[in-house]
Amino acid sequence: MTRRTHIVLLETSGNQGFIFDTNKLREQIGASELIHRAGTAWVEAAIVSAMAAADADGRAIACEKVLSTSGKALLLIDDPKTAREVVWAVTSTALVEAPGIVVSGVVEAFDWDTERIGDVLRAAHRRLVEVAGRRRVINSRMPGLPVIARCTSSGFPAAASTPRPDGEAGTEDRSLAVLAKRDAANEGLKRMGSRHGLTYSIDDLEEAFSPEWLAVIHADGNGLGSVFL
Repeated sequence: MTRRTHIVLLETSGNQGFIFDTNKLREQIGASELIHRAGTAWVEAAIVSAMAAADADGRAIACEKVLSTSGKALLLIDDPKTAREVVWAVTSTALVEAPGIVVSGVVEAFDWDTERIGDVLRAAHRRLVEVAGRRRVINSRMPGLPVIARCTSSGFPAAASTPRPDGEAGTEDRSLAVLAKRDAANEGLKRMGSRHGLTYSIDDLEEAFSPEWLAVIHADGNGLGSVFL
C-alpha cells in the first residue's frame, strides 16, 4: 500500500511591481501587508474553510503546513479535492481583497514510497511559473475603456473618490488596487512597526533616530541580484 499526499504550492509574483506601483509610502506598506497576508492569513482561512467542508462531508483529511510566510505557502494535503479548494480560496480572496496582486497555486500528487520529494517540489515550482505566466497582466485586468476617471496614484481606472490626506480640502480618485493597499496600511505598519520602528514620516524618523544617512534596504530573496553581479 502506497502513501500518497498532495503538495500545494502557493506564491505571489510581481511583488516589486505591486509594491512600488505608486510612490506613496502608505500604499507601499499596505501592498507589503497584502503580500504577507497572501501567504499567511489567507492560507490559514482557506485551510479552515476546506477542512470544515471535508468534516461536513464525513471526510477525514490530513493537512500539514510546511511553510507559511509572506507571499508563499507550502502545504501537504492528502485529499486532492481539499487541496484544490485551498488554492481556489486563496486566489479568490486575492481577487476580492487585493485587486492588482498576483497569487498562483498548483497541486502536485506525491508518493512517499516511490518518489523523491525534491523532484516533486522542483516540478511544482516549474508548473507554478507556467501558471503565473499565463495570468493576464494587471493592465488588461483593469482596462481604461470606455473613458473613465484615472486614479491619482496608480493611473488605473478609479473606483471611488476619497478625502485628500492630512486634512487637505477636496478628494482624490482611487483605483481598487490603491484602496486595498491603503486599507491594509495601518495594520501593516502596526505589524512591522512593532518589530522595526517603521514610520510614515521622514521627520519622525529623523527625530527618533537622528540618522546621518537614510537608506532603502532590499532583501534579494529570489537571488536575482546575483545575475547583475
